[in-house]
Amino acid sequence: MLSLQEIKGNRFKIYLIGVIGAIGLITPFIHIPFNGTEVSGAFGFKKMSSLLFAVGLPILSISASLLLFLASKSILQKDLSKVFRIFSYLFGFVGFFFLSWTLAPSINDFNPILYYLSMIGISIVMVFVNKGLSSYIIDFNNSNEILLLNIRKLTRHIGINIKKKYIKDEDRKDYLIDTIDVIDSLD
Repeated sequence: MLSLQEIKGNRFKIYLIGVIGAIGLITPFIHIPFNGTEVSGAFGFKKMSSLLFAVGLPILSISASLLLFLASKSILQKDLSKVFRIFSYLFGFVGFFFLSWTLAPSINDFNPILYYLSMIGISIVMVFVNKGLSSYIIDFNNSNEILLLNIRKLTRHIGINIKKKYIKDEDRKDYLIDTIDVIDSLD
């Protein structure tokens, strides 16, 4: 049973996730009300709609980074949690990279070498993430197959072996009906 403190903590986390998600999903579209207006922008942008368009996707990426990081803290499986945390860092890096480019008016553009180094770095990290994620998926599938095989063995044992060995002939029909009802009630 959860204590009142834990419920309030979980409620705060849910609200925080909702706010971060809403901000991330709204920002790529926030420029639309300013389309066709002459509202001047900031940070070197002539129009506000251009500025808001330019910051929308980086903020979406940063929001996704925060959501992935929060999710990584809730995942009990260490390898999968690590993958979520790495994706969180990558989304954050990309978001802050382009947000700083957008909001720094003195920078016309980053040196192309920085773009190439970023792409190479992200690609190298993604190779390791892909390797870890693939091995997790393979292990997960193998675990599921083993569980299904064990369930089949137990079901056969309960349904056939026990019925023949321990249940009297006159009670077998009721036993079979009860067993089928239990199996049908499983999720």
